[in-house]
Amino acid sequence: GDAYRLPPIKVLGEEPAGEPPGTPSGARFGDVATLLGYDLALPQAGVRAGDTLTLTLVYRAEAATPADYTGFVHLHGGELGMAAQHDGPPAGGNNPTWAWVPGETIREVVELTVAPDAAPGRYALRTGFYDAGASGVRLPVVDAAGAPLPDGQVTLAEIEVLP
Repeated sequence: GDAYRLPPIKVLGEEPAGEPPGTPSGARFGDVATLLGYDLALPQAGVRAGDTLTLTLVYRAEAATPADYTGFVHLHGGELGMAAQHDGPPAGGNNPTWAWVPGETIREVVELTVAPDAAPGRYALRTGFYDAGASGVRLPVVDAAGAPLPDGQVTLAEIEVLP
């Protein structure tokens, strides 16, 4: 009746010397990971309801963790509400946080589709991690200078949804 969860088999080599993320971050999620930076691809004509945005997040695993955290990316506009969201394990579950190796670089590509009924206005694009189990608690986050960020999330960008 006992069960043991085996980590996925991974072959880790040196990270290829590619382009670094376009926007550096340095935000740190607990002792688990540092957000090295991100790239954000937006439609050239501006963002409208129904459009898809592509966000590539680049993390460095800092320490091993037994926790199975869920990552989130939300496009939220205060009184305007949620325009788009993605919640899920890293790499669609193929590279869960409990299998991360200290020093490993993780690239997470997230596609967000703005809701067809999203109201025009300014929205904040935010990301973080939480325990999807019974606690639902978000990992604490500090910025590159070590200052705590509110609500366990990092604001990546402000995005205007056009009419």
